Amino acid sequence: MIPLSFLEYELAEQPDKTLNRLKWSVEEIEISWLDKLNNWKASPTTHKPWIGEIDYENLKFSLEESGTLLKRRFNVVLTGKIESRASSTNVKIKLGLDNFSFLLIAILYLGGVLFIADSFTNEEFNSYFSLFFFLIAYPMLGTFLIRRRMKSAEKKLDQVFA
Repeated sequence: MIPLSFLEYELAEQPDKTLNRLKWSVEEIEISWLDKLNNWKASPTTHKPWIGEIDYENLKFSLEESGTLLKRRFNVVLTGKIESRASSTNVKIKLGLDNFSFLLIAILYLGGVLFIADSFTNEEFNSYFSLFFFLIAYPMLGTFLIRRRMKSAEKKLDQVFA
């Protein structure tokens, strides 16, 4: 996972209450390294907003949004740690894309740049529309989709920890 956003929540409760609150919104599944490599495609059918693992001893969790295959193309993954303080609990969360989604976005951006470079080197560039499409519209679509998915994940986290 490549972190794109960092969130922090300060809660006036004990860590065990925070873990219980998190437990109610997570469908816990054991995730092997092979499942992570395959982008966790065999996710369970659930109505809970998150699937993943919660480490109760170390107060850590690794989650991803549940949903359909189409919703999981730009998959938001998060890792977090719960820290106990004197009178409060601090939850630190890293939000990012899974490896496959990051690779898909990298190909999206790189494809546009390579198309433009190839067009200029072969002197076949004759359309401003294709320049606009591959340099601006195509990558912006990916950026818009990622930002939308990240905002959706942040709203779900606000519901859990607010």
